[in-house]
Amino acid sequence: MFLAIGRFKDYDGVSKSRAFSVEVKFEEKSRDTFNLAFEVSCNGKPSGLTTTRAKKWVHVIPIDERRMCCYEFDVEALRDKLRNARSVFGGDRNASEMKLLPLLEARELCQHFELEIDFEKYQPYWV
Repeated sequence: MFLAIGRFKDYDGVSKSRAFSVEVKFEEKSRDTFNLAFEVSCNGKPSGLTTTRAKKWVHVIPIDERRMCCYEFDVEALRDKLRNARSVFGGDRNASEMKLLPLLEARELCQHFELEIDFEKYQPYWV
């Protein structure tokens, strides 16, 4: 369980015990590309995976209207894995450089689990 931090550049949340920090990303496009995309720079400056101070990284991929698959990575292991990975550019004005990790490789590198959520119930809390 973690508490949301809100707009904080170092990470998105922290465990209730404060033992570890976590970065959480939600990515719908992975369902079509079969890749996870990790931002490493924006406008030529380090960002995302490069600058996070989180210990864990959770990538959330929606499966359908109620189910999501979550991939939980150790940040340092993920950085090592992606060091020589293929880069692509995207986002607003193609300003973000992203490293790609195929879903099949992601499953070997991390813990993954599925969860179910009532999106309508929680939608009012999303920005």
